[in-house]
Amino acid sequence: MREAAESVVAHRDVRFDHGEARPLGAKGRRTRARILAGATEAFLDQGWGATTMATVAERSGVGIGTIYQYFRRKEDVLAALVGEWTLGALAQLQEWDPADGRDGLRRIIGRFVSGYVATAPLQRLWEEVSLTDEVLGHLRDDLTEVYVQLFATAFQRGADDGLLAPGPDPVETARALCAMVDRYCHQVFGRGRADDVRPSVPEAVDLLTGLWAAALSLS
Repeated sequence: MREAAESVVAHRDVRFDHGEARPLGAKGRRTRARILAGATEAFLDQGWGATTMATVAERSGVGIGTIYQYFRRKEDVLAALVGEWTLGALAQLQEWDPADGRDGLRRIIGRFVSGYVATAPLQRLWEEVSLTDEVLGHLRDDLTEVYVQLFATAFQRGADDGLLAPGPDPVETARALCAMVDRYCHQVFGRGRADDVRPSVPEAVDLLTGLWAAALSLS
């Protein structure tokens, strides 16, 4: 895992006491979850620019000093939120086996699309802020590369077993296919298209699965 992504994962289980990292216990995990929930409300209600760490503290029901034990700036809070989504998605991706065929691929793509739709407002925020904040931009690049490498490994395994044909460079094939899903979800579900003009989640999943299966010669 690349540096920025590793940092988010490493800080998932710690808080800072006078600058020293301390492992989180059960109470600390509950506090961190409250902070992330309060931050989500604040970001969606007030927007990125108007949300401060004090706002996050108020929405979370904790003191401002407590906030800074877990996060040093609001960008770190957003990074943590993204990290939570990503770790869940990566855990599901690691379950994918090319031997499961088209049905298995549809399940993986379906989980990604459904997860995107469920978090669409925050996905829009993440899209916006990661384009303007250099640190979050690096995090977005790193997390994207983690997805790419996991799929590339699965593609190569499938090719070795004669199950699919990812082309001469599985990494670049994975990069292209991952980008297609991400951009499609952003344009269809992330940009506020009216429900009556956009496909349903099952329709979107069927479309993306068909495109991936065709690109990989997966039956």
